[in-house]
Parts: sequence; C-alpha cells; structure tokens
Amino acid sequence: MKLRGTIEAQTFPGPPNYQSVENGDAAETYWILNLEGPICTLAAQPDPDGSQYEPAENNVSKMQLMLDGDTYQTYRSLLGKPVTVTGSLFHAFSAHHRTALLLQVTNIEP
Repeated sequence: MKLRGTIEAQTFPGPPNYQSVENGDAAETYWILNLEGPICTLAAQPDPDGSQYEPAENNVSKMQLMLDGDTYQTYRSLLGKPVTVTGSLFHAFSAHHRTALLLQVTNIEP
C-alpha cells in the first residue's frame, strides 16, 4: 500500500495509566501520518474459527507509522514534509497503538 501525507511526531501518555504525562505517565512519542485525504478499508473475511476479524474502517485521516528502531533516524529529515509511505496496514491491538489503523513501513520517499 502507498499512502501520501505529512509525518509528524506526536507524544501520548503511556504507562502506568495512559492518561497524562503531566501527572506522571511515561511519554511515548510516535510518528503519525496525516493523510492528504481520508481513506476507507474493507472488512476482511474472518478466520473459520472466528478468531481473526478485521473490520472496515471509514474516513481514516491519520495513522501511526511502525518502523524498525534504526529506521527512524534514516527518515527523520522527512518529518513535516509531504511524503509517500509504502507499507502494510494492520489494525491496532495494543495500548501503544494510537490510531485504529497502523502502517508497517517499508519505505518513505519525498
């Protein structure tokens, strides 16, 4: 999947309460892709045993980017600039996932 937008670093409250950095929660900074225009996804067929189900998403305008640790430095100069990001979409499944859809990044280009 290729998506176009602008990347920003955004800080969220983390453990222990995931409510307020000012009140003692750890600060967790993630890269968010603000899309040029909203996207929608289709629902995926559930596994036969019903254990996996990916719902449809509508009007998605931002998504958290997932990069390997060293890769952040490689792309840091592109923060705040229009980019095309290539990767694989997946749904949030952790308290550390800050958007409904995330993108496992394979490449970012200006």
